[in-house]
Amino acid sequence: KDMLASCDAVVFMLDARAGVSGEDAEAASWVRRNVKINTPIIPVMNKCENNNFGEIPEHVTDAVAESHALGLGDPVAISAATGEGMIDLATELLK
Repeated sequence: KDMLASCDAVVFMLDARAGVSGEDAEAASWVRRNVKINTPIIPVMNKCENNNFGEIPEHVTDAVAESHALGLGDPVAISAATGEGMIDLATELLK
C-alpha cells in the first residue's frame, strides 16, 4: 500500500486468455482506492498476439470489452511472447 502511494504510475496487468476475473475487479478497486490522486493507472492486456492472418483473435476483443468494467480505461494490448504492442506500452509510460 505504501509503495502505491509513492509511485508515479501503476501498470495493471491483465490476461487476455483468462479474461477479467473477480480477483481482477477486486484488485482494480483496491488500486484505485490506494494510489495518490492523479497517478495514472495503465491497464495492460497481455497475450494479445495476432493470429497467423493478422487478425485480432476473438478472446482478445472479448477480454478488452470485459476490461472496461474495471473503470481503468482502454487497455494497452501487448504480447510479452512476441513483443507486439511494446511501443504502445512505452508510449503510455512516457506520457
